[in-house]
Amino acid sequence: YTFVPNTRVNASAALVGGVTAGLLWATVGKLFASFASGATNYTAIYSTFAIAVLALFWLYINWLILLVGSKISYYYQNPDRLRTGSERIPLSSELRERLGVSVMYLVGADFRHREPGWSINGIAAHLRMPAEMVAQVVSDLLASSLLVVTEDEHLVPAREMDSISVADILSAVRSDRQTTLPRDRLQIEPVNRVLDSVEKALSDSTTGVTLRSLVAPTRVDDPGEGEERRSRSG
Repeated sequence: YTFVPNTRVNASAALVGGVTAGLLWATVGKLFASFASGATNYTAIYSTFAIAVLALFWLYINWLILLVGSKISYYYQNPDRLRTGSERIPLSSELRERLGVSVMYLVGADFRHREPGWSINGIAAHLRMPAEMVAQVVSDLLASSLLVVTEDEHLVPAREMDSISVADILSAVRSDRQTTLPRDRLQIEPVNRVLDSVEKALSDSTTGVTLRSLVAPTRVDDPGEGEERRSRSG
């Protein structure tokens, strides 16, 4: 549970999952041994075929226990997912924008000061938000070529911070790649006029504001800095 998954698993989560799976394996193993020893009549009748069936059944049980342990490890490491399971957590437009700019700010500040960098789980813990929400926004930023992931799963800016504007970040997290309805079908003039003015005001207010100018004034506000920086790769 620590080395096999293609992601970083905390030692405590792997230990909990491993101990649980080990106890299940020992308990079920004893029950299965009792069942197999009591099935001598079937073995005598079906011979090798019965042994093969029992072996396949035991293999299935083993993999089931392994997957149960991995689930327990996952939910121990990500307790926020207990409330939502595997369902996609919906994000409001405002939250997507705030979260997108916050992620870019944290990543940009660390990159500027040559810090180790942030992982998705580290950002989620720092912002006290579910990792799934952060992952959704990070996915949009990656798709828009604003972020890249290093080999050790840390996030870094995909290009010079002077060339990444706040408007670019907002555009990236606003885009919904599942929406196929063209905008030109919405032809209610009063509505378009008001919303266009809102968009223009937003564009004017973010003109010239880049990621570098956003992170340049101060270092990232990081309570518990020493301990937090050690947990960023979690």
